[in-house]
This record gives sequence, C-alpha cells and structure tokens, in this order.
Amino acid sequence: MLTQHSKIAGGLETHWFEIDFERWTGRKGEPLDGHLARLAAFYDIEHELVESMARNARSGSQFLDKFMAEVARQLGKPRWVEKTPENILRLDTIAAYWTNAVVVHVVRDPRDLFTSMLETNKLDSVQTFIRYWAPFFQTAQRYVQTPNSEGLSLIELGYERLVTDTRVVMKELAAAIGEPFEEAMAGFDGCSEEYHKVLQVTGVHSPTLRRMMDPLTTNRIGIWKNALTPQTVKDLGAEAARCGLSDMYARMTSGQGE
Repeated sequence: MLTQHSKIAGGLETHWFEIDFERWTGRKGEPLDGHLARLAAFYDIEHELVESMARNARSGSQFLDKFMAEVARQLGKPRWVEKTPENILRLDTIAAYWTNAVVVHVVRDPRDLFTSMLETNKLDSVQTFIRYWAPFFQTAQRYVQTPNSEGLSLIELGYERLVTDTRVVMKELAAAIGEPFEEAMAGFDGCSEEYHKVLQVTGVHSPTLRRMMDPLTTNRIGIWKNALTPQTVKDLGAEAARCGLSDMYARMTSGQGE
C-alpha cells in the first residue's frame, strides 16, 4: 500500500540478504545468475544492468541500495520500500547500512497467521509454526517500536487495525515516514500484476500473491475460529510461552475473540 504513494517505489520481494557474492549464489544457494535474472524480470530492468550492479557490489545491502534506487529512478519516485518479510530478522544489517531506516513490522493474530499458512501448505504443525514465528518477535523486541530521529526506527503495525481502520492507520504511517498522506494510500482494491508476473517468470502459482488480487477486507480476520481446535489454540499459546513470548502472544490475540 505504501507504493501507491506518488513518492514511494517498490515491488516484489528481493531476498537481497541471501546473496553471497563470494560464492556467487542467490536464494537458497542457487547460482546468483538465476536470482538476478528473476529480479530483472520482476522489475522490468535490463538484466545486464542488474548483473553489473551485482558485480560491483561489496554486499547484499549495497546491491539492494543500488538496485532499488534504479527501480525508483525508472518509476520517477524519490524513495523506495522493500517488503521481504525476513527483513525483520536482519535489523542489525539494515541499521548498519541504512542508518536512519524505517522498518514497518506488520503483525497479525498468530492464530490467523497459522491458519493461513496451513491453507497454503507452508507449515504443517504448531511446533514448526512457532519456530518460524518466534524469531521475528525476538529480534523486534530489541528495537524501539516508535520512530525517532537517530538510528533505525521500528514501527509495529497491527494487521487487524490496518484492515478495520485503513485510512487512519495509513495517515499515521505517512506521518511516521515523513511523507504527506495521499488518498491513494487509503485503501487497497486488489492487484493482480505481481501474481501474474511471478507466474510468467517462474511458472509458480503463489497462493499468497493470489490473495493480493482481492481487495483489503475484514474477512480474513478470525479465520482461525472455524479452522483450529481448542487444543491446537492451547498448543499455540504453550509453544509461544516456551519461547518466552507469552506476553507478546497474549497482546496479539487480545480482543480477537476466543
């Protein structure tokens, strides 16, 4: 939704932090040429230019900075945003390179998130889910959750509030990142472009991107109620507690029904 702003460019996830220039590998250890080719296709940038950026970069951070600057330049926008979820696990790396970065951490009721991941076959057990979910919040807890003038700022944004009070939340977010609010940010009517782009380039059907084709609505809030058993819900809370996140889990599920 931030990219609907006239000054902010963005696009598909880049997984920039998986790039290893010494081994010349990309995501999941694949040859970097394949990773770069996908980025070029996803963002409609000449492959030769993307490869040149990679060969002249000393780190994934430097590559991303140059790559997204080019994306922004081609779109005629002065700023950019990168939305790979695992960015939250690289806050130290981000803070070291982009000293005044603003990181927006969208959080969601973990029961709904677990249900969604079950639906898309991404995870298959409570234990696997909590092992995936916990590091995001263990990392985030080390940083302040309100923007400040010095150093990295981490803004926590609740998915449920974003969906139910979109205009107000986006106005607050615009103010937090120092941009004027624009009405284009006040809603999301669905976008099929990224889904079809990934399908065209990779041949892979992405259930997550498929959902991005639908407008932002409240119908995904509380999906756990018709999907999880009481025992599964109890197990989620117990596993969160074992990771030292019982307070976080309680806060994120508070007011979302039982």
